[in-house]
Amino acid sequence: MRYLVLVLVAFCVRSTYGENVLMETVFAVTACRSACLDEHTVLVKTEKNCKDDLNCTMCWETCEMMNQNLKLWRSLCTVPEVCLPGCQTACKMSTDNSLSENDALVPLSVTTKFDRDTKRYTLHWIPERLPESRRTILYTVLFKDKGEDWQIITQTVNYAVEIKGNLIGRTTAIRILAANVTHQIAFTETNFVNSLVTEKKVYLGDGNWSPQLVSMVRSDTSTGILTTITWPRIPEEFGPNEYEVSWNAVGDPMEVTGHLQTSENKAVLTLWPDSIYLVTVDRYTSDGIIYGDTTQALVINTKKLISSHLGDVSTLCNFEDKFHISNSAYILVFVVVSVSYIVLYFIMSKVAREGREEDRKKALQASLMFDKANKLRKVLVNQELINGKPSLSDTRNSSKKELILSV
Repeated sequence: MRYLVLVLVAFCVRSTYGENVLMETVFAVTACRSACLDEHTVLVKTEKNCKDDLNCTMCWETCEMMNQNLKLWRSLCTVPEVCLPGCQTACKMSTDNSLSENDALVPLSVTTKFDRDTKRYTLHWIPERLPESRRTILYTVLFKDKGEDWQIITQTVNYAVEIKGNLIGRTTAIRILAANVTHQIAFTETNFVNSLVTEKKVYLGDGNWSPQLVSMVRSDTSTGILTTITWPRIPEEFGPNEYEVSWNAVGDPMEVTGHLQTSENKAVLTLWPDSIYLVTVDRYTSDGIIYGDTTQALVINTKKLISSHLGDVSTLCNFEDKFHISNSAYILVFVVVSVSYIVLYFIMSKVAREGREEDRKKALQASLMFDKANKLRKVLVNQELINGKPSLSDTRNSSKKELILSV
């Protein structure tokens, strides 16, 4: 139960992470999590094995919480009943996070390669020289699109990671950094275009475009929402063309929810109600050459169903502010409830201990009074024997005899 509370709090705090990621904080979290791998995994020290271990998972999540708001979560470190060994490792790293910089951070050579079969990019990096360290080195990958903040994509001990196609685009900047428990090891920054390795010719096409929402209506034959979208055509000079539409739920961005191919520049998608989707379109010429790529995904919110033709779809896509506000409100409520639960737990424990202590004192006082009464009774009996006066029991017996004689 205590572990569940901690992990749930960490999960909710995590949903706000990435709004304004500072490199200093990212280095600190990376170093802290490398300590988790060193301390709480055996043999193969990977993030996957860490998640299979209770203490390592708690350490991994606590690293993020502590570096997000040390003042808020520092008190957790003083509660051993809740902060187990993994949590204590993160506490130690967070309170003593003075990372040393090497004379020069190791540069990384970064390449990105697209796989048309899986619709994923493989991001690969190679250190120009391998750092001499027996400690686990953890790599952190961050993306940033134009006008947005840096977002942590993954943390791994490997030299490569697969990225869903709609998470990376022409304007995406890439940062990769590395650290172990004691040092900042490596850092590099590039962008998608410079890192892209192409095996086929790619037409960059027109610069700024994205799919556009036309209409949303409820289906007469199912519970779905029939959503019509459109996008710019490929110029006729490239001959017959093909368009590939992909859409996925916001809550599960690494897995495609839907996928279709068409020769028209519009499509009707059947989406679940009360959901938020990201829609992307890839355009191919008759030779299978990619014609540009989407500069941004279309956001569709089926919670705001509009059943008629949409002239201006901008109002429909402005859900993000409300979504973040609502999300932050839920997080705040959960944090308050969780902290209240912990405080209430210790208050109840304290009251119970005080009650048990009071009962013990009362029992001790009663025992002492009983002992004093016994001692006093013995003293009185001894005095009666010395003075020759009959005891209370003798008096009672003689009274009984007199009563019998008189009868």
